[in-house]
Amino acid sequence: MRTAEDLNRAIEKRTGISDALCILTRYSMPLFGCPDLKGSRDRLAALLGTEAVDLPTLELKRAINFLMPSTTDFGRSWVGESVAKFVKSPDPRIVTLGCSTGLEVYWIAHFLKGQSLLSERGKIMGVDVNESALKIARSGEYDKKNFDMSFYDEESGAIEALTIDEEKQRVRFRSDLKPHVDFAQGNLINLRSLVSLGLEGMDIVVLMNVLKYMSPFAQQRALANVKKILREGGIFYTDGYTGDYLLAGHDSFVPVDENQGAFRCVK
Repeated sequence: MRTAEDLNRAIEKRTGISDALCILTRYSMPLFGCPDLKGSRDRLAALLGTEAVDLPTLELKRAINFLMPSTTDFGRSWVGESVAKFVKSPDPRIVTLGCSTGLEVYWIAHFLKGQSLLSERGKIMGVDVNESALKIARSGEYDKKNFDMSFYDEESGAIEALTIDEEKQRVRFRSDLKPHVDFAQGNLINLRSLVSLGLEGMDIVVLMNVLKYMSPFAQQRALANVKKILREGGIFYTDGYTGDYLLAGHDSFVPVDENQGAFRCVK
C-alpha cells in the first residue's frame, strides 16, 4: 500500500524538495490565512488512489505537477524593478529559477524594456520543475485576485505592463512582452539540467521563495549550482530567507551595498 511518506521520499529524491506534501496546502491557502488541511487531505487521498504515484520517472512527473504550486500568490512587480537596477548594458543574461507561473519573469522584461535594455531578440528566462505552472507562464494570463492593484500605481510604471479584463476578472501582460520571455522545464538541483538550457555565464540569477521548501542537502546543491551558472561578479537576487542564510556565512555570495536581496558572486 502506497503511503504519503513513500510519495514524499520519491519527490524529494527527484526534485530535492523536502516535505513536498506540505506545499500541497498552497492549492487551498487563503492569501493571509491558514491552509485548508481537509482540502489538502482530500487531494492527497485522490492522488494516492490513482496510478500517478507509481515511482518510475514518467508517472512521478505527474505526481510532482499535481503537488507543486501551480499558482503564484503575489504579483511582486517590485522584483522586476529591483533587478532592473543592476543591469548596465542591453540584453543581459537573466534567469529566474523556480519561476512558478512566470510573473517575475514578465516584470523583469517589462522594466528592462522600459529602459531600452532589451533589443528585439533580448529575452528573460524562467525555469521551473512544474510543467503545469509553465503552461500558465507561457500564456501570460492570470486571475485578477492574485493582483493587489493598489501596488500598481502610475508612478511605478508597473500598471503599463498589464491589460485588465474586469468582466472576466483576468489580468494579461501586454503582448509586446511575450517575445522577451522564455520558459523551460528544469531542476535547479541538477546542474546538467540547467546547463542543457544554456544557463552558463549568467549576469543575474533570481531565486525567490524556493530554498525554504528544500532539504538542507538540496539547499547546498541549489546554491552550488547558482554559483556555477553565474559569471564572476554576477548578481544573485533572492528572498529574505535565502538572504539571511547567505549572510550567516557563505563566502561565494557577498552582499551588494545594503541591499539584502542582492549578492555578488565570487568564484
